[in-house]
Amino acid sequence: MYTFSPSHNNRKKINVDSNLNSCDEENTSTSDQEEETISSELALLWANNVFEYFNIFFPILSRQHFLFQLIHQKRSMNPLLRYAVYALGCRYNNPEDRTAQLWFEKACSLVDHEINVSLSTVQALAIMCWYTYLTGDFQQCNQLRRQLYRALLDCNLNQETTTNFSVVKQEMRRRGLWASY
Repeated sequence: MYTFSPSHNNRKKINVDSNLNSCDEENTSTSDQEEETISSELALLWANNVFEYFNIFFPILSRQHFLFQLIHQKRSMNPLLRYAVYALGCRYNNPEDRTAQLWFEKACSLVDHEINVSLSTVQALAIMCWYTYLTGDFQQCNQLRRQLYRALLDCNLNQETTTNFSVVKQEMRRRGLWASY
């Protein structure tokens, strides 16, 4: 596990946590305000935790592509995937930190409104399933697994496609299917 200097890391957690709570009270539908308060350093820390502790066993994300999007194209990323990564990465950073649960709740609120199911939806649901497994919430884990299965079918990940996907896209589709099972 990572070790951190308490003064540096706790200060950031308090800022993020307090901003998440204030946004929850305002009942905003998007998390642009939370996104603005998170330093890229903290977002990268959480993402790297996911790659170090989760993705090594369930290689559902391409580290290079995900980190590039997180740094350079954050606004074009699926927020569901980003919030799922934040939640799991924050949990790996400190299981007692409530910030992880707040990010998970943000992701859950997006799952309920997800209309266009995509590969990033499948990736996010797989990450969220693991998050609930780590927290011991097996009922919600089971519910998310059912949603994940439906998303796999909606994206036709259960069959090789003849569509001309790039090599990376095809590999990510395969990883999505393999890691989900």
